[in-house]
Amino acid sequence: MGYRKLCLDRPKYAHFLTYEELKNDPKTHVKKLAEFLGCPFEGEDVEAQVEAIVNGCSFEVLSNHEVNKGESIPARMGLPSNYFFRKGVVEDYEEYMSAEVVHKIDALTKEKFHSFGFIYGV
Repeated sequence: MGYRKLCLDRPKYAHFLTYEELKNDPKTHVKKLAEFLGCPFEGEDVEAQVEAIVNGCSFEVLSNHEVNKGESIPARMGLPSNYFFRKGVVEDYEEYMSAEVVHKIDALTKEKFHSFGFIYGV
């Protein structure tokens, strides 16, 4: 949680972003990330540039690249490329975990994260 605190105390030095935030508002967060990295979007077509990045990095585009569809196992990864892509849907965990497990994770999340100001989704 030190990283989260650093992001709040010294935002020039650390950037914190959750999957849910990025999924909810990708254009805003792509702009913020570019600014954090010191290469903000410039010019008259900023929105088109951001849109191109968001579209090019979308789950649909990336998961459909031929290299990411394969079931062969590259030696450097130890897992098939398609292993890293599920549906790209927020709260998809409900299909993989029981209500009891979700409840336990939520309780642990509240206990461990809320005191650091990280209150998301629970």
